[in-house]
Amino acid sequence: MFFKWTARAILVGAYIAACIYAVVTDTGPIGWFNYAQQSLFGSYSQKLTMLAVIVVSVAVLAPLWALIDAAARKMGVSEPNRDVLGVHEPLKLTKTGLLMSSLVAIPLIWIGGYAIYWYYQHEHQTDAAASYEPVRLARGQAAPAASGAYLSVSGRLLWERTVALTKGSSKTVEYTLVPLVAEGWRDNEPVPFVVRVDPGNRYLAERATRGREAVLGHAEGAVGVPAAQEFGKMEVPVGDQTRHLRLVPSENGVPRIKDSAAGDWQIYTWGSAGLSVFYVFMMLVVIAAMANQARKDRKAALRAAAPPGATRR
Repeated sequence: MFFKWTARAILVGAYIAACIYAVVTDTGPIGWFNYAQQSLFGSYSQKLTMLAVIVVSVAVLAPLWALIDAAARKMGVSEPNRDVLGVHEPLKLTKTGLLMSSLVAIPLIWIGGYAIYWYYQHEHQTDAAASYEPVRLARGQAAPAASGAYLSVSGRLLWERTVALTKGSSKTVEYTLVPLVAEGWRDNEPVPFVVRVDPGNRYLAERATRGREAVLGHAEGAVGVPAAQEFGKMEVPVGDQTRHLRLVPSENGVPRIKDSAAGDWQIYTWGSAGLSVFYVFMMLVVIAAMANQARKDRKAALRAAAPPGATRR
């Protein structure tokens, strides 16, 4: 039982941490699904995204869950014994399972939360200390090869042709994708970069555009297919050669990174504590439900085992 509970807790904890990271950073399949909703409906719904995550999670975790059971059987891990009436003793086993799973799951929640906190702080520190390679764009040409991921690009941000990812019916803007092209760019000419601009950094990006300053950013792979399709409708050809650039806020060509360590730490501690309390609460609810069902099953078994005509005093 210990092996199975521990393996399952680790599996679920790791999967939840990966999902939280994907939701927070809007990357991977979750980011692509949000883009697809944006293309179809004009905005995306976090509820629909979470529903899709749950469905996919069941499809992914169910086979892994079965593999854990198979591995336990091969290791000779036996199932819990039945009592003389053939009824499981769920309350005792659930308490043991709760203890074992909590000893694994709750530390995983805090470790996963700290990993996300560390990632963002490390990203901010790296952005501030990085050496940005200068890149000058030329009309009709793809982005020149660069030796590193941190770039200082001299070009023009096309604010008149953007794709904004908006959340829900409120149309709250999560971030805006802005093409970064050479001066004098015309319709259907190559687009070397697409820059992701968060709402809090937009004013700095617009200021850099007006001042003809270089745009600082971190190259992070290709542009999502749904977003590329939206740009195609605006005669902005975004293809396989177009690179996604995460904007690094700057002023006069120098990174201007806001110190968010205190706020991020507070989010980490409150978030991890809240998830831990919720986990324990849900386990207690499960224990209470199983204990109540066990009492009902035991009473039913006693009534079935009683001789006909017997009366209970």
